Amino acid sequence: MNQADKNGNDRHMHRHTGRGPGAPFRQGSEDTLHHSQELLKVASSLGRLGGWIVDVPGMEIHWSDEILVLAEVAPGHQPTLKEALNWYAPQDRKIMRKAFFACLRQGKPYDLELQFTTARGRRLWTRSIGNAVRDEKGAIVRLQGAFQDITERKTAER
Repeated sequence: MNQADKNGNDRHMHRHTGRGPGAPFRQGSEDTLHHSQELLKVASSLGRLGGWIVDVPGMEIHWSDEILVLAEVAPGHQPTLKEALNWYAPQDRKIMRKAFFACLRQGKPYDLELQFTTARGRRLWTRSIGNAVRDEKGAIVRLQGAFQDITERKTAER
């Protein structure tokens, strides 16, 4: 049971929100969300890892800020599917296309390590993970996954 101060305010809530009496709980939740987002940005940057989503009906791609940095494209740029697949090195493009479309059509997840050429022509080794998200009827409505620069690891393995 939560303790109340002499004014009847819930001290437990104030501990979680970090605010004094009368502060709205929602603000504490927004602060927590903001802090979580900032920590995720730091971790994504250090891990050179980003997330992506493809909304299936329109095949619209959404890349996280970290993927945009890795691909060396302007902030806010969201590539077409053709553009995104064409950034994979020629020898790996067919592998990526096959895995992506198997995920799209059959829900088959993938986890691949392939070469990727950035918008500025820099070659990276990347790990791309994808999986399908289904609606309540089992139809694939979205693909989502992660994209990570693993160039340092691949270089060390040689």
